[in-house]
Amino acid sequence: MQGMLRSYKFESHPVLLQEVEQNADRVPYEIVEPSGDTLSAGKPYRFAAKIKRDTRATRSMMWLWTGEVSTEGQGYRVLGTGQEGEMTIPATLARRYPAVINLRLTGMNANGKVYFSDRIYKLTQ
Repeated sequence: MQGMLRSYKFESHPVLLQEVEQNADRVPYEIVEPSGDTLSAGKPYRFAAKIKRDTRATRSMMWLWTGEVSTEGQGYRVLGTGQEGEMTIPATLARRYPAVINLRLTGMNANGKVYFSDRIYKLTQ
């Protein structure tokens, strides 16, 4: 035990974080719905993502849909999970309307690689 106390074997190493891929050309999916450029708070919307390149890694992706009105300073809210479904944007996301909402789709493939895809919408009441 005394020898282990003098060893550098247990020295902590810096954790290397992976870089999230945000380049639209390298992201293997695209946001299909909601279409248009305006969303209303409190109204249900369909969301869907379409995979552009079908590979082994993209066959079992995990999805997270988040939204943020950056001028309000409240941070991101989780709006949905899954490749497709239905979401409702909470009316408390913004205090002043019309506002700009950043809809972010985070996808993680089977290998653990994480991708971001953003789309900007006008948010009305």
